[in-house]
Amino acid sequence: MLNMVKNASVQATDIYKDPYGYTYSEMVGVLGEVEADKFYRELYSGSQTIFYKGIMPSEKGFRFSSGL
Repeated sequence: MLNMVKNASVQATDIYKDPYGYTYSEMVGVLGEVEADKFYRELYSGSQTIFYKGIMPSEKGFRFSSGL
């Protein structure tokens, strides 16, 4: 990810392309507090439902399969 590389310049387009790779403070530093707050609330508001698909066998026993 771009934000993990030291001295990498983060641009607003990078945040809009992959918003989950950046912290709120990084968003504020690039977008400004008002725009970052609005974007962050829009990103994490609403209901995201995780649904259960089933139990699948794996090498170490069984694992759950789910999705958004």
